Amino acid sequence: MLTSHYIYGSKTDKSPCEKYQFLDEQTWQAFKLKRLDLAFQAKRRAAQEITKKNVHPHKLSREGYEKLELKMIKEASASNPIGASDTSTITRLPCHVTWKRARQRPSGEYTYEETASIARRIDELVEQSTQGTFTPEGREDILAVAIGRPEHYGRVQGVGKFIGIRQFFGPPTSHHSKAMSVMRSSRV
Repeated sequence: MLTSHYIYGSKTDKSPCEKYQFLDEQTWQAFKLKRLDLAFQAKRRAAQEITKKNVHPHKLSREGYEKLELKMIKEASASNPIGASDTSTITRLPCHVTWKRARQRPSGEYTYEETASIARRIDELVEQSTQGTFTPEGREDILAVAIGRPEHYGRVQGVGKFIGIRQFFGPPTSHHSKAMSVMRSSRV
């Protein structure tokens, strides 16, 4: 925030030392020199380019998916009449549900039209899943199919940090194991 507001932004007319008690002038000048360094500026531009490629940014700020999921479970238990359903047994919401909610404004609207079209596609796939015409299986879940790209090998979309493929989807199925062994034998 200091970099974007006071070095590259509109608040360059006064020093942030006046506003922030923890910041003295010497520390501020050292910080400013680091941010104006060409190496830092190159890293900043690279990060900005990566950010521009994110078509569906979430609106979670510091909360993250874990707190969003807890909030959604609490809302569900508060809105259900007593005895209607036991939400205390819910351990994890489907990732497409949290993915959609993370990209909504408080009014319920989506941040971008591309995101709204993915949300509509998710709703269609959920409907097809309940009718039995679509069966989500492992990494080919509703969210991955709706977005149109498979899950990343190291993480699962819509569930937050530190949740891996095995933690979310469980161990590979026998179908997956057979497919992997066929792929390995064809390489030899």
